[in-house]
Amino acid sequence: MRVSEEKIRFLAERIARWLAAREDVQAAASEILAGEVARLFREDFRREDALDADVEQVMSRYRRQIESEKADLGLLRQKIKRQLAKERGIVL
Repeated sequence: MRVSEEKIRFLAERIARWLAAREDVQAAASEILAGEVARLFREDFRREDALDADVEQVMSRYRRQIESEKADLGLLRQKIKRQLAKERGIVL
């Protein structure tokens, strides 16, 4: 996870307060809403971590070919990640 638990809670609380203050949004209690927002953040970070692990697996499978062609690893990693995300319906 790239973001600390403290930062997740802070952002979730800010979003919950912002939603609760809007007249066009009917929201549950701010604490409940903040908990749900934090859960969604954590879930999203876990999905991205799993995606990153799968990208590394793909790259390791083709390591010899990548090395022989002297491919740009960063660019290749980015393209593989975009493709896997598209296939899985993940928005980056």
